[in-house]
Amino acid sequence: MNTTGKIAIRESKMKIKAANLIRWSGLAAMAGGIIFAGIQPVHPPDVLASVTTGAWALIITLKWVMCLFFLIGISGIYARQVEQTGWLGLVGYLMLGLSWWLQTAYVFIDKVTAFASSHRIPVKYLLACVLAHEIGHLLLPANAHRPDGIMRDGWHSALFPPRTPGVLGFPPEQARLLRLRARRQ
Repeated sequence: MNTTGKIAIRESKMKIKAANLIRWSGLAAMAGGIIFAGIQPVHPPDVLASVTTGAWALIITLKWVMCLFFLIGISGIYARQVEQTGWLGLVGYLMLGLSWWLQTAYVFIDKVTAFASSHRIPVKYLLACVLAHEIGHLLLPANAHRPDGIMRDGWHSALFPPRTPGVLGFPPEQARLLRLRARRQ
């Protein structure tokens, strides 16, 4: 505090610079590599029974973090060489980033197949419901979870055929909003 009673604001010594971000992205890539190497010897067997274990849940979480770290690392590599690579480098970076992020869906497919097999629901039907739910998150406003329909927060086997007739879908007001957004495109 200064003598006039006003709070003195000091300039932060830490400045965000491109070089620092690139260095941090290198550390993120190294962390992703360490996670990749670390989970290999302790990964549970790739059988359906492993999916419900605590070790599997830990490995799945680590795989997701690893993918995020690798994306940050690749972003740093691209940032370091952005001027030399031009538009073709941008296209390559965007394609790699998109494909890498889409591949993280494989991290979670085990949960879908485990739920489907334990509740005797066809995997393709459940996967279609999961995809519709996640697309709903992209297209609907925040807090789109509802107590009914495909946007419910928790799912159980009684929601799916043959236990329930019909198809799990969007509630009418959410379906209306989705149709309106699709027409604007």
